Amino acid sequence: MKNRKDGVGNEIDPIGRYFVQDTRSVVGNCALWWGPDSAGYVCDLREAGVYTGAETKGMRDTDLPWPVEAVQPFVVHHVRVDSVHGLLGLRRNSTPGEMKAKESAR
Repeated sequence: MKNRKDGVGNEIDPIGRYFVQDTRSVVGNCALWWGPDSAGYVCDLREAGVYTGAETKGMRDTDLPWPVEAVQPFVVHHVRVDSVHGLLGLRRNSTPGEMKAKESAR
């Protein structure tokens, strides 16, 4: 079996720390990452699993390990548009007191 490379082109370090990208798909313009304990996929890197290089052996060819320190500088936090639209609806139809009550009931 050939030696795999990580996302930046380096040999996989067996004790290195990696986020693992499932390169088969993206969500919007966001990468899809393995969740902790190989249990599902996430877009939010804060929820992604961190794997050792040794743990990445045997993964699919489409699963690309990225060194944690290489990926973290590119994290972008977004505000979901459905959340903003929900707040807009609260503002249009509520007094400030009603808005606060509705928000705390969420």
